[in-house]
Amino acid sequence: SEMCIRDRTKSGKSILIELVLRKGKYFGKDVLISNGRSIELRKQLESEIFNSYERYRNVTELSPIGFIVTDVSGNIINTNRAFVNMLGYSFDELIGKHVDLLSHPDDIKMTKEIREDLFNEDILVGEVEKRYLKKNGSIVFTLLKTTMQKDSNNQPTLYFSQIVDISSILKAQKKLELSEKSY
Repeated sequence: SEMCIRDRTKSGKSILIELVLRKGKYFGKDVLISNGRSIELRKQLESEIFNSYERYRNVTELSPIGFIVTDVSGNIINTNRAFVNMLGYSFDELIGKHVDLLSHPDDIKMTKEIREDLFNEDILVGEVEKRYLKKNGSIVFTLLKTTMQKDSNNQPTLYFSQIVDISSILKAQKKLELSEKSY
C-alpha cells in the first residue's frame, strides 16, 4: 500500500514523504518491505502547475474577448465563454470544428495566409479584420489576433487566437460617415 506522511529531518525541517509498503520475503521469512522518498519538490511543482493553469483558465474564461486554441490543422481544441456567446454556438458544438466552417467564405483565404505566415515565421502575430458566421447565419465583424506555439523541437503545435467583436464600432463609423456626408 502507499501513503504520504509528514516527517522531520535531523535539522527539524518538515518534509512530505511517500511511503510504499509491500509484503516480501527475506531469507525465507515473510517481511514487510518499506520504501520512502521525499516528495516535497514534486508537490511544489504540482502546486505551481495547478496555479499556472488556474491563472490561464481565469484569464481566458473570464475574458470579455473571444479566445480559441486550434491545432495546426485549424480544428478548435479550446475556446472561452466570450467566443461561444459571440457566435451563438455551445462550447461542445465548437470543439473539434474547423475554423474555416465558422469563417465568412471571403475571409478563409486571408486566415490561411496568416497561419502560413506564422508557420513560416514571416510574422510573430497575425492581425486582421475578419468576419465570422454566427450559428443563426448572421455575420459578426471581428478583429482577430493569432500567435503560434512551437514544441521543444521547434515544430508548430497550436495557434492561439483572440477575437474582439467590432460590429458595433463599424456600425458607429458608418453612421458617422453618413452624417458627415449629409452636412
